Amino acid sequence: MAPTGRWQEGKDLLWYTKAKSENGAGGETEAAAATAAAAAAALEEEKQRRREEDEDLINAQLGLPPVKRVRMEEAAPATGSEAAAGRSLLISDGTANTGEGKTKKDKKREKKDKKKDKKKDKKREKKDKKREKKDKKEQKRIRDLSGSDCDSSSSSGSGGE
Repeated sequence: MAPTGRWQEGKDLLWYTKAKSENGAGGETEAAAATAAAAAAALEEEKQRRREEDEDLINAQLGLPPVKRVRMEEAAPATGSEAAAGRSLLISDGTANTGEGKTKKDKKREKKDKKKDKKKDKKREKKDKKREKKDKKEQKRIRDLSGSDCDSSSSSGSGGE
């Protein structure tokens, strides 16, 4: 953005990009900078916890298994910027792949699906039996018709000659 008017003279037009990159540019002391860094870390930690809570709530609503998390400060002594920021580690326990740790909702759904499948199989068997019975009846009718045709053709054929 190019400065074009009088109101822009002497103003920093890119203040929003410099806020994170400049540390101590305003003449702050080291103690004030450390306090500001700690406050920023606490804020970032709070934001991360909120994100995780939101993710957990969404997973609960979708019926997905909960994600196991271990905080850096709980898992090991805090060193480095990640521990200061309060970031968490995800532990993959394989619940989604192996089927262990299913929720009640998942178990209930599986039971319901099994019941439906069983009912469908029973219905299919019933249809098959009905179809077989119908086919047998049709074959018997054809045999009877062909047998009676043979009888009539033989009697009519012998009498006509």
